[in-house]
Amino acid sequence: MHSLDVAAVGYELAGIRRRTLAVLGERLGWEVQDLQALWTFLLALHDIGKFALQFQAKVPNAWPAETLGPFDEAHIVGGDPGMAPPAWRYCSPLSRAYVQS
Repeated sequence: MHSLDVAAVGYELAGIRRRTLAVLGERLGWEVQDLQALWTFLLALHDIGKFALQFQAKVPNAWPAETLGPFDEAHIVGGDPGMAPPAWRYCSPLSRAYVQS
C-alpha cells in the first residue's frame, strides 16, 4: 500500500537525518522520537482522501459497481479540478494556470 510505503521511507529518512530532527525538535520543544513518530504518522495519512468513493469515481468503465454500488451515486460531476471550470476556484493559482492551459 502506497501510504505505508511512503511512511516507511519517511521514517528511515528521518532516522538518517537525526541532526535535522534534533534541531527541529529542540525548536519545538519535542523529543526526537516523538517528532519522528508524528512525521511518520502524517506521511501515512498524506493520501487519505484517495480512499473516498468520490475520489475513486472517475472512470465509469473501471468502477466496481457490484462492490461499491452505482457509479452515479459516488461520482461528483465537476468534482475534479481538471474537468470543470467552476472547480478552478478551489485550486492554487499554479494549479489553476496548469488546468486552464
